[in-house]
Amino acid sequence: MIVRNFPVLLVIIGLAGVLNSSVSWAESPQQRVESIVDEAILILKDEGLDWPEKKVRIRSIILDNVDLRSMSQRILSRNWKKASDEEKERFTQLFTDLLETTYFNRIEEYSEERMEYVRERIKGDRAIVDTLFITRRRQIPINYRLIRKEGKWWIFDIVIEEVSLISNYRETYNEIVMRDGIEGLLTRMENKIEALKASRKGG
Repeated sequence: MIVRNFPVLLVIIGLAGVLNSSVSWAESPQQRVESIVDEAILILKDEGLDWPEKKVRIRSIILDNVDLRSMSQRILSRNWKKASDEEKERFTQLFTDLLETTYFNRIEEYSEERMEYVRERIKGDRAIVDTLFITRRRQIPINYRLIRKEGKWWIFDIVIEEVSLISNYRETYNEIVMRDGIEGLLTRMENKIEALKASRKGG
């Protein structure tokens, strides 16, 4: 099975955050996502920034505002417990690098799409923000899943047209671990990242 490449801007919007990481948990989940989207779009549309600088800023924001370790743990599922501490750290770093290399290298394609906010659902320390991504041709439903930790809301999954980013990777990666073990998965991820980087340089 091949991991699906989600629409480029959708992932960028979902995996970006606000520059001001001191936002209080009193901010609602929907307000949080709105801030995330607005800040990501400002960076992408800023003509005073060259592409490498935009990429660095977005990556920095992501590291500060997305619960990448929680995302990694959910993707590995039962295999997370079997992994050593070193393997967990390697997987989290490689998954972060893979997302960046796969998706972030393509966000120059951003044009004038827009987001509409439908509703938010909060249950304890979890929340879902339902949105519609509006393009010239259609409306794409996107659900942002958030968790409240350390006094603020963090995005830990994105569901695009009823397909979860976490579930999408989990199914593929679990198959690889069953065949090749965790070390085999990490090696394949490293090779994939290098191939993507080489492809971009070649283009």
